[in-house]
Amino acid sequence: MREDVITITLGMPEFRVLRVKEGRHLIEIWVEKITTSEACLGCGYFSDQGYDERWDDIWDQPVWDKGVLIWVRKRRFSCVHLLCSYYRQDKPFAQLYGSFGPSDRRTYRFDRYIYRLAKRMAHTDVVKELALCHTPISDNTVGRIYHRLGKEELAGYEPGRLAAIGIDEYSVWRGHRYATIITDPVRHRLIETFLGRDKETVVAHLRALFPPKSIKLAVMDMNGGYENAVLTAFPGTKIIIDKFHVVSVVMDALDATRKRVQRERTKTQGRRIFKLRKLLRKARENLDEQGQDHLDTIFAQEPDLQTAYHLKEDFRDWYQLTIPEQAKTDLAKWYQQVEDSHLLEWQATLETLRNHETQIINYFYWPLTNAFTEGKNNIVGVVKRRAYGFRNFSNLRHRIFLEGT
Repeated sequence: MREDVITITLGMPEFRVLRVKEGRHLIEIWVEKITTSEACLGCGYFSDQGYDERWDDIWDQPVWDKGVLIWVRKRRFSCVHLLCSYYRQDKPFAQLYGSFGPSDRRTYRFDRYIYRLAKRMAHTDVVKELALCHTPISDNTVGRIYHRLGKEELAGYEPGRLAAIGIDEYSVWRGHRYATIITDPVRHRLIETFLGRDKETVVAHLRALFPPKSIKLAVMDMNGGYENAVLTAFPGTKIIIDKFHVVSVVMDALDATRKRVQRERTKTQGRRIFKLRKLLRKARENLDEQGQDHLDTIFAQEPDLQTAYHLKEDFRDWYQLTIPEQAKTDLAKWYQQVEDSHLLEWQATLETLRNHETQIINYFYWPLTNAFTEGKNNIVGVVKRRAYGFRNFSNLRHRIFLEGT
């Protein structure tokens, strides 16, 4: 008797296993339904009078890198009820199964397995993965399973009422088409994504998605187009500029100062400054002793770089405030620091922040960020890379919703 044998259940309680054959690449299982009668589709009476039978092959989920093929004895019956139309027409009816449909070539659990694979890899990769398990399937079949089960998963999805939205853009086809994504920044949910980012398109979708006067807050970057669209759709909405994008503007000014100082020095000195670019962007509290020593050494020789670094750190500290009135006062003081520094690279930054000051200060009244929305944009990038691009935006939208909700 072999000692390397285990027994596992088939997981289909409606069937009786008749025979099992295990080959090098394939496990074949012959089964028949335990019950020997079936309810007539015409009258509902049970009948055990056989009409005919045949063996059908049904693919199941692979096991141990081997394909699993189930041979099912399918029976058809004749109705015995004299008043039934099936009886009068001598019309047979087939057995019904809980593990697969009447004309399916795969079990339900195999479809769910394919769906799970398709959610994390391209359809062609699913075909390759199953080919390694000696289970044949086409990428078109994978696509049909993915969309069918995906629609079932998303059925009934409703964003519900909300008062705040996050809004951002992403590239669908690089340099050619852009799309807009709308999220709930409070409960971290994807609301909608659609092609286009122009004002008319965004306004139309916002009005279709939300009741009038329902949106009170909107988080976004410094994109004037989105701000105008939101205010057109929902006048009086408070706009909050995302903290990350505001700090990025300050970081860009720091980089511009570093590049200018770098160009003004010799090649050797410039290379040394270039190597410190990551330390300059790093938060003061995250610097180790060695990193701080490197910066102190270069600051002793480059006062402009030191000034720019401290302006960046003071701005980061400013975002730690919690009282809006104090934030307004301290921001005005920071503006004065920038003006007193006489650093040309920071003047454009100063103008940008002043132009959006109200929206920036709104963060201290309603501390919402667009971090969740940006995270969804990262998911979009992963989906596009996995699928090698989409020719149909509805397919891209479908996958974004499946992975983003």
